[in-house]
Amino acid sequence: KRSTLDELPPTQHQRVVRVAIESRQRAEAARARGEHAYVITERELSDLWRAFRKYDADGSGELRAHELRGLMGRLGMHVSPEQAETLRAQLDVNNTGGIEFSELLEWYTDRMAAYEEAEAARRRQRSSLRVFWEDTLRLPRSAKVAIAWASCWAIYAVCAWLSITFALVFGEARFGALVQSWGIALSQTFAVEEPVIIWIYLAIPVILDRLTTTEFGAELVNQFLSTGIGAALGRCCGLFKDMGA
Repeated sequence: KRSTLDELPPTQHQRVVRVAIESRQRAEAARARGEHAYVITERELSDLWRAFRKYDADGSGELRAHELRGLMGRLGMHVSPEQAETLRAQLDVNNTGGIEFSELLEWYTDRMAAYEEAEAARRRQRSSLRVFWEDTLRLPRSAKVAIAWASCWAIYAVCAWLSITFALVFGEARFGALVQSWGIALSQTFAVEEPVIIWIYLAIPVILDRLTTTEFGAELVNQFLSTGIGAALGRCCGLFKDMGA
């Protein structure tokens, strides 16, 4: 059965509508000032509601600390049991012992708005070249990929020119050794390294999603990400995500 916001109690539904309206009003006011601000989309709202229902294991309409921790892991925010309990107490404005969806949504929109403000400040501090590339051009992802491939082939063309120059200067024997080593390196890149990176980029989010559906899995993921290797892997996942954006 597909979860919809109509399943919310009337009071919670009203609060959800109010939070969504306030989010849009903040964004419109920011646009009027020539700034960019976060506004929650209908799809994002629906996805958050489905995630809430998924981790509400007992169907109470509220998330306890351990359920909240699983949801945080699903959102990419890995917290300890103590941090989850602290967050639950912070968000539980009604003092019911759990977090209602409207309370979670209000916290989520405030957090995302703060993130957008921090990103705007970061963009203002970037170099003029990056501002031109990322903001002024506003190229679609396909164009960025095409430019990246064109840049790669330009580099290969320069390398080919250098190889020919090397052959003319140092002779055919050394040139043959250079071409052979170059071919091995390219074969390794296209046949091994790139497929592995693509597989990691596609597989890790799915694996983490499956693992964090249970309390044990969420605990396992949190323990792993708290290690040095896990933290490095988390940063790599973030890098892959940025590359795909």
